[in-house]
Amino acid sequence: MKGPLVTGRVRGTIAAVALGGVLALTGCGTNDTAAIVDGTRISEADAATAAQQINKQFKPDTPLTTTDALGLLVIAPTIITAAEAIGHPQSAESARSRMVNVENPSDATVELVRANTALQSFDQSNTAGLLTRIRALNVTLNPRFGTFNPAKPGIVAANAPWITASGS
Repeated sequence: MKGPLVTGRVRGTIAAVALGGVLALTGCGTNDTAAIVDGTRISEADAATAAQQINKQFKPDTPLTTTDALGLLVIAPTIITAAEAIGHPQSAESARSRMVNVENPSDATVELVRANTALQSFDQSNTAGLLTRIRALNVTLNPRFGTFNPAKPGIVAANAPWITASGS
């Protein structure tokens, strides 16, 4: 015998501790954490609610998904701050007033409306500065959603090789 055998229970405990350590390091150890941007947590529930409320209010041709909303929530504060810096602030009150079909829109929904309105104030002369700010963000995304691509900017879908079509 070359050494003690590791029982299934011990292996399971080691795996759980290792997984907990990985989740703690990525910052996504909270069940509902979808992303952390410069230390600020975005929950999956916030992204899902924002997507649902945006879809209800604006009825886009292609409905916003939770992942779409998450990608926008990652960059929304940067867009809002950059718009303020060029003299185009967007108030939460103004954004809420546009949400006539949604009773009590969430803060995340309001932030997306503010960011969308703020984007309209950018032109070629100040877009480069906005993109520089977005590229500087420290984004940790829950791997379930994919990875954040600051060059795009947006979320690149997760490659899930463990998911196969039925019968494969």
